[in-house]
Amino acid sequence: MVVVKIGDGLGNQMYNYVCGYSVAKHDKDSLLLDTSDVDNSTFREYGLDSFNIEYTDRESFDNRTIFHKIYKRLRRNIKYDVIFERRDESTPQDMNVYRKKKLRNKYIHGYFQNICYFNSCREDIMRQFTPREPLPDNVQQLIEGFENSNTCSLHIRGGDISPLPLDYYRRAVDLCEKEQPDAQYIVFSNVHELAESYIKELGINAKCIWEYGSFRDIDELFLMRSCRRHILSDSTFSRWGALLDEKGNTVYAVYTEDEKKIYPAGWVRVAYKENGD
Repeated sequence: MVVVKIGDGLGNQMYNYVCGYSVAKHDKDSLLLDTSDVDNSTFREYGLDSFNIEYTDRESFDNRTIFHKIYKRLRRNIKYDVIFERRDESTPQDMNVYRKKKLRNKYIHGYFQNICYFNSCREDIMRQFTPREPLPDNVQQLIEGFENSNTCSLHIRGGDISPLPLDYYRRAVDLCEKEQPDAQYIVFSNVHELAESYIKELGINAKCIWEYGSFRDIDELFLMRSCRRHILSDSTFSRWGALLDEKGNTVYAVYTEDEKKIYPAGWVRVAYKENGD
């Protein structure tokens, strides 16, 4: 059995799952999800069962007190061969996760936001990362409208991470409008006031998704996916919205030193000035 730790927001949970699934498929083994961290979080919720994912079992332990944490860590380290992500890995992919199984089952621990794991089982993941239940009628109607218009998703992420500066979005919009001058921007964000101020400064034809109503994470993910183009934030959530989009249109993503690990080759990298505004 291969065990993978599932944690943080939906985008990170999806990366966790993809790595675990890739290893289990490589090893021809079963897959168990450890959802203890997200189940005990007051900030995040487990969301993977909204998709048609394939795993053998799921386990979860209390993880709120120091005694719970000590027990869980001791149990994990004794029972499993724990493979931690190599954060300083210089190669594009940490092949350590595929090492031969010995006496104990593998426990995969890390973020593993690497396009290589996705590429290793892309067809399976594209099939599995589809809604388990039909999306609400109003969401389906919006999806159809976005797919049939010159829409560009624009994601502004804030809160627990610092939002990208306005200069990044201005440069990305300039690139987009050279390709599609009449683009309509559909704005997704967890910081509404900041997003609205950015849109005002950019002076673009934009509609904020919350103006259409209130949506679940999975609704927003597929609404984002349905847009014809994408301007991403420094966020795994918006990255998945673009990765799941098979239309093949342009994706604008912020420049990062890890770009070869996390972006497909065809995405447009956008550099910016830290104090551009």
